[in-house]
Amino acid sequence: MSDITKKLKIKVGSCTRCFKEYNSYQKELDRERERLEKLKQDNSEETRIKQQVTVVEETECMIPLTRTKLKQQVQELSNFLSQCEDIKESEEYKTATDLLSTIQEAKII
Repeated sequence: MSDITKKLKIKVGSCTRCFKEYNSYQKELDRERERLEKLKQDNSEETRIKQQVTVVEETECMIPLTRTKLKQQVQELSNFLSQCEDIKESEEYKTATDLLSTIQEAKII
């Protein structure tokens, strides 16, 4: 395996990890908002509602951070791919372009 292929695999791995992390925070935010709504509907104690509001706010803070990291990883991967003309036919290159397409289709960035 060439040096370029190894670097490409690392960049694809980083980009994939950031994409999964972003999606994970999105799902967590949806779950925590549902919990908050349920607590409000059940007329739970004010303390529990405040704690859940804090959880929702902390999760909301993570979304822009993970989006920024993902954008950075996508940019690095895109730049790297533009310099990898000699491995365009490789499986690793196809995996990288498929990942970029998936992320773009998700309309995150």
